[in-house]
Amino acid sequence: MYTSKRVVQARSHQELYRHGRCMTFLVLLLIGVCCTAAETLGAEFEFHPGIAVREEYNDNLFLSEESKEHEFITRVLPSVEARYAASLWTWDLKYTLDYIHYARNLRGSETLHHLNLSGLIEPVKGKLFVKVIEEYGRVSLDITRDFTRESTFARQSDRNFLSVNPYYVFRLSPVLTVTAGYIFADTRYDSKAGVDKTDHTLYVESAYDVSRYTSLTAGYKFVQEDSERDDFLRHDVYVGARHEYADKSFITLRIGNSLWDYDTKDSNSQIFWSAGLTHNFRTFTGFLETGVDYYEDPQGTVRRVTRYLAGIKALKDRAELNLSAGATKYKDEDTELSGTSDRETKYGATGTLKYELTPKMTGFLDLTVERIEHDDADTHTKRFLGGLKLDYLLWENTVLSLSYYYTDSSSPDIPGDNYENNRVFAEVKKRF
Repeated sequence: MYTSKRVVQARSHQELYRHGRCMTFLVLLLIGVCCTAAETLGAEFEFHPGIAVREEYNDNLFLSEESKEHEFITRVLPSVEARYAASLWTWDLKYTLDYIHYARNLRGSETLHHLNLSGLIEPVKGKLFVKVIEEYGRVSLDITRDFTRESTFARQSDRNFLSVNPYYVFRLSPVLTVTAGYIFADTRYDSKAGVDKTDHTLYVESAYDVSRYTSLTAGYKFVQEDSERDDFLRHDVYVGARHEYADKSFITLRIGNSLWDYDTKDSNSQIFWSAGLTHNFRTFTGFLETGVDYYEDPQGTVRRVTRYLAGIKALKDRAELNLSAGATKYKDEDTELSGTSDRETKYGATGTLKYELTPKMTGFLDLTVERIEHDDADTHTKRFLGGLKLDYLLWENTVLSLSYYYTDSSSPDIPGDNYENNRVFAEVKKRF
């Protein structure tokens, strides 16, 4: 039984932003090094700064039913995109500084950071790799609902995620490879509701190509997590298969078992699995997915997530369509093991449509309908989210956008889930 518990203290908002500034400095230093290297070594290097100015009218800033407050919001978003590619390493960067000003001073002005940094280094060509990922930005604290679609702050937290993954690929034969590696992953939240954690993962996975169309996988993963909520060790063993039965049409299967060894509560063993079917029709691609997996939500609760999903994807001429529908069940494993009920089931459908109206104008439509059953409270929440956006190319790399988003949330017994929200945006964006 793992008993050594590390005391992890949450970083304050100021500490997170100091980290963000330090992170930005390192990114800029990296860009400078890459630029110099690109000139001397002939590597590929791209650097694209940009700027956007966005005006928003919001008729229910705090997503409240009774005390609705409207606000005019100005956002200035300077950004940079960079890519560096050489024979042994590749880096991709996207960073946006998001300054937000509230005209009626219902909230103080704030500065957000949105960062996506990924790198792949090959110290030994084709054998030894190091993958690095850093993400910084706002995330929803509720895994059943993405509140970042409705607000810049409600029920959200700034999160900083860092992952460093060195791994080695053993090519034992033309059809058999074995990959072994280690992952260091660190997650930090600004909100006290978020649970900070550090994961150390050792893993090994083998892949065997039975034929050109069929492959098998098998693996083992060991995870040690140091968390503000509860430390644990986890052992995962799994096998999987993929078979392509026609062009761009395939079946995938995976099944495994997790053994959870907690510091402060009983150990338990859980089965996880997934199955999927993707079929390429002449005019669209259809898919079916189902499975059971275990996730930690931002508040540190381990959830058993069971999903059933079906959908289609179509791309033709000037239109791109995505439709999906299904059900997802969320179970709190702590209450499940103790015999109490703490479950939520989400039924929903979502669709997106992108259509090129003219060579310079593109329209976007986004619709989501959900019903969330709160089994523990014997009640439910119904949600409708809709959005319409028009992009017009003013001149090269300069786009004018107009958009409207509407949210309707209702529940018979949860007052905080009753609200309507209308948001109107106008934006000019320039990419250099």
